Amino acid sequence: MKRWNLLFFGANTLSVQEILDQMDERELPVDKIKLYDDFLHVGEIFEFRNEPLLVGRKEDFTCHGFDALILLSKVKNLKSLTTELVKSKVPLIDLSGSFAPSANIPIIFSEFFEIETKDLPPVSIVPSPLSIATGLICKPIADHLGVSSIFCSGIQGVSQKGSKLALDELFDQTKDILSFRDIKTNEFPKQIAFNVFPTDEIVEEESRVHTEVKYLLNQADLKLKLDVWWAGFFVGLCGTIWMNTLKKSSLQDVEEYLMSSPSLKLSRDILAPGILDAVGKDYIVVSNVRYYESGEQGLTLRFVMDNLRKGLSTNLVQLLELFS
Repeated sequence: MKRWNLLFFGANTLSVQEILDQMDERELPVDKIKLYDDFLHVGEIFEFRNEPLLVGRKEDFTCHGFDALILLSKVKNLKSLTTELVKSKVPLIDLSGSFAPSANIPIIFSEFFEIETKDLPPVSIVPSPLSIATGLICKPIADHLGVSSIFCSGIQGVSQKGSKLALDELFDQTKDILSFRDIKTNEFPKQIAFNVFPTDEIVEEESRVHTEVKYLLNQADLKLKLDVWWAGFFVGLCGTIWMNTLKKSSLQDVEEYLMSSPSLKLSRDILAPGILDAVGKDYIVVSNVRYYESGEQGLTLRFVMDNLRKGLSTNLVQLLELFS
């Protein structure tokens, strides 16, 4: 089995540690890991299998002797980085949304991807958590019934920032409010504790999810609308999906289509599962599957997932396992 030498660029705190923990938990064969960042996280120390990992400076970056670079956040000089990787023949795995899928840049997702080579593509993509949830849920239904349009409303916890500072801000604001003290905002444009408000990056997020979901469903003419909110909880992503199908089937059949995916767990409880029912899990919990009144071929459902684990680390490590 292949033993990996891995580079990480853009060492946002929560993402890196979750990936390292997942690689350890799944016993991915790893010999060497190097972490680099532009500025913010330089000097931070992470731990992997009881060994410390220091985040190095971008100026000291080298890709010689490594098997892949994992891009966790967008960088200013992407062209320079990719040029060096091409020269050294080191594949890039993008988790940052810097690349859009195309004929030459595939989304590699264990349930959708058929391996035609033993090597990683020069550039490949792991989709965003909301793309993963939407794609995984809509794919089995689209395969059987066809889908003409999708609307997804997502509510994400502060872990989506990928920064421990975001978690600290929620924690500190909660303490200050309960102690009747003034609060401070930094990571978010307004108070996040005890609050819900829409993201200010909806255009960029909508563009990324739309592109990735169309790719995952292999449907260029798909109509997709998106609405995303920040909420005052620490980890997780929940939402509602409405979709118009081309054909109608019984709800029992629809549930069977959903259960055919190993990444989906169906809950038939009257009370829909909450965020805590999905945190720490490698699957997405789906509930409240029903037809909505505006049309006989209009399906709706709710979902909850761990956006750090299932929405990030699990799929990355599964990708590496595919090519081990």
